[in-house]
Amino acid sequence: MPVPPVPLRFLVIAMASLALAAAGAIPALAGTTAAAPGWQIVPTPPANGGELMDVAGSSSTDVWAVGERWTRHTALHTFAEHWDGTAWRIVRTPSTGDWNMLRDVAALSPTDAWAVGFGKNYQALAEHWDGSSWSIVPVTGVPSDSPLYGVQAFADDDVWAVGSTGDRGLIVHWDGASWSSVPFPTPAGATYTFLQKVAGVAPDDVWATGASEGATDQLLFLHWNGTAWSMVSAPTPGEYRFVRGMTALSSTDVWVVGDWEEPAPSYTEHPLVEHWNGTAWSSVKSPLGTEPWGVTSVSGSDAWLVGVTGSASSSYAATAEHWNGTSWATVPGPNPGPGDSELLGIAALPDGTLYAVGDHDVGSDVQPLIERLSP
Repeated sequence: MPVPPVPLRFLVIAMASLALAAAGAIPALAGTTAAAPGWQIVPTPPANGGELMDVAGSSSTDVWAVGERWTRHTALHTFAEHWDGTAWRIVRTPSTGDWNMLRDVAALSPTDAWAVGFGKNYQALAEHWDGSSWSIVPVTGVPSDSPLYGVQAFADDDVWAVGSTGDRGLIVHWDGASWSSVPFPTPAGATYTFLQKVAGVAPDDVWATGASEGATDQLLFLHWNGTAWSMVSAPTPGEYRFVRGMTALSSTDVWVVGDWEEPAPSYTEHPLVEHWNGTAWSSVKSPLGTEPWGVTSVSGSDAWLVGVTGSASSSYAATAEHWNGTSWATVPGPNPGPGDSELLGIAALPDGTLYAVGDHDVGSDVQPLIERLSP
């Protein structure tokens, strides 16, 4: 089975941006631009072809955003920006070949961060920040076709990453010296499984999520108790389910977002929002359009999800929703311009500051988009 595809709009935007500037040293931009009450657009260095997929930070002066960047040669390279409390700066990241993406990032400290994705031929790609530079840390013992989509770090010797390998999901663990595959159960009769995200609140309380197809099409929720992975039953809306974001605030408060489709012939898409209350997973209604991408929590009555509304036949617009402890409601945000825009990742910092990242159109080019909501 093929790996989950790159969203079509990314490819359309990229092909319209063949004359992009090559990556290089770009000056930082400071400050914020207020465009609406609450959320603000934060200026970033020009980066034609740059798209940000995820964001994470250890403090208000140490925030990472990662993704990919199309070059003038239509190659796709890893891409990262860093916030030091004053400005966003582009930081070089290594790539393998001409097709690379970073899909998720975890930040432990200013000298310890991890990013995962895939390189040429969807080879597993894990990169580490040591305070000075990013370097590739080989993921050995897995097939070449093993993209990674999610990462969660607890310590310098306790990092989880998830993805897929061929037609099976993949979980790997970093013990401070090397990556190794960790076995996990799958539904009986499943012919295809893949894992998209991993999140947890402690080394013995970790969740991984994705979906399975076959005799038992369903959402796939796995829990690590410090010793082994086990399956946890979950709702199974629709026939197609795709997880895009996950956050864990406590052992009784975990969110997962994505989308699901109705059966044929309509195939109508709907937002997927699932919540764990410590006992069971349940579906929660969301007014967002078809594609929630990221989710984060500040407290039980203060959670946010971001995504995109629209369609290829109209236009895409970045969207945010807020959870007040009872229901989700759409929150108007800043307008980055007349072109398409999308928010693909969101994170809450320890002080309650929120960062959301994605991209937006600027003429024939696409540029990174970063928004901030201060506590």
